[in-house]
Amino acid sequence: MKSVRLSAIILFTSAFLLTACGNEKMPDSTSVGTTMAQTEMTETETTEAEATAPETTQPTAIAFGEAITEIDGIPYAVYTGNFTMDNEDNRIAVGDMILQRAAYAVSEHTEIEAEYYISTELISQYYADHLTWDGETCQFQHNHLTVTIADGMLTAEDPIFGKQAEQACRTFVYHGELYIDSDDIFYLLGMSAALELKRFENAPQGVIQCHFIVKTTPKMEYRSMTHDGAVTEIYTYEGAEPVASVSAEPMMISETGIYYYEAEGIYYANFDGTFYPLERTGYQSKDMPQ
Repeated sequence: MKSVRLSAIILFTSAFLLTACGNEKMPDSTSVGTTMAQTEMTETETTEAEATAPETTQPTAIAFGEAITEIDGIPYAVYTGNFTMDNEDNRIAVGDMILQRAAYAVSEHTEIEAEYYISTELISQYYADHLTWDGETCQFQHNHLTVTIADGMLTAEDPIFGKQAEQACRTFVYHGELYIDSDDIFYLLGMSAALELKRFENAPQGVIQCHFIVKTTPKMEYRSMTHDGAVTEIYTYEGAEPVASVSAEPMMISETGIYYYEAEGIYYANFDGTFYPLERTGYQSKDMPQ
């Protein structure tokens, strides 16, 4: 999520604009703008630069909500962003089902990405089925994936295609609920969000705030590559009438647990027991500039 935030912040620096987040980690902001000449300074040049460099600006402490609890020395507040269903007008009050970090230190040239933890209650209501949490192990069903979180690890398995994910997962417990770092589960749940740069009078930069969006119908996309890898055709669901069944076996599973099929030359996505026909919406070629 972090690399998408870096590009999205250019577009969403002052207002809440609805858009979907992408799927990579954001590079460290301290590396942005570093030139090759700067990284290749000789020892003498470095010494001279250090001798004339101004004093380092001390980070500015800012509050990002009123703390209601402290976990491992970090204060957390009730979520202050927008949580919506499909569009900006359909806002949902989630209260402390999402907790956000309540304090940051902002340096002169760095925007801080807000940290969010989402509760098992929120996941159960809006993202997953059959969620259980016994104080040690959390398990739920998301599309065709069985997701298990225990001992700081997340695994996602499917009965046909096997294990699809295994990764570290940051969590804490608050009022008996398990809270999960949104970065660690964002793409597995198919979460969407819009970003906004929230500025503060006493800080030179600000905090990149996340507004979560629940999609009634998730993004369904299949990419078909030619045998030589020269062209990748992109198929997405564009609103065609879904069907109850198809005569085919699933050929792949997405990272969010959606099965994809091919039947009589048409690709389908199986979501919530229904088969959605996909349409060719574009292509990518190795010869096209990326």
